[in-house]
Amino acid sequence: MTNDVYHHGDLKEALVDGALRILDAESLKALTLRRLAREVGVSHAAPYHHFKDLNALLAAVAARGFGLLRAAMSGDGSEAEMDAFLRLQAAGKAYVRFAVTQPELFRLMFGGRWRDSSGFPELREEERLAFAALEEMIEGATGASEAPSEIGSAARAAWAMVHGIAMLIVDARITLPQDKGLIESAEQITQEAMGVLGKGLRSLQRASLQRGES
Repeated sequence: MTNDVYHHGDLKEALVDGALRILDAESLKALTLRRLAREVGVSHAAPYHHFKDLNALLAAVAARGFGLLRAAMSGDGSEAEMDAFLRLQAAGKAYVRFAVTQPELFRLMFGGRWRDSSGFPELREEERLAFAALEEMIEGATGASEAPSEIGSAARAAWAMVHGIAMLIVDARITLPQDKGLIESAEQITQEAMGVLGKGLRSLQRASLQRGES
């Protein structure tokens, strides 16, 4: 028996929540509109009230994923008193932790399906906000507010670094320390890599200060 009684707007959120549960418990291949309807307990036709097809649903799920990733990178507020470089390091570790604990969602977000997300404005905006959050952290770490191009370049470098680490771990293409669990190993590798990146960012910081003094 299905239950199509939802308050206005609740069904869409319930469907995205249900899709996340399927991704977490099973796989992206298991996520179909018919399977999702069973998960949420609605008729097979109900998902089409909000999503014209599976691709539209997956775009909404990916958008939710970017929002969750941005929240994870931003932390719970306890990082506010940290040194800016330590906050950036914590954000990098949160990024990789998100990937290794939610690999199917991570693959959906970055699997190449959204090379052009212009047809999905919610997804496009969440992608933009996630990168903007990283740029803000880079700016805080470097103080390079007069050099937006350098901030953008540094943000892309930081993103490429942590994303590469995340994908290597998710796809089991990197050897992890044997004496630690998956998450702890992932965080250790990320911290080491972010330490290297930090040296470059400190160079940007010094250059920014010199520009300010000249």
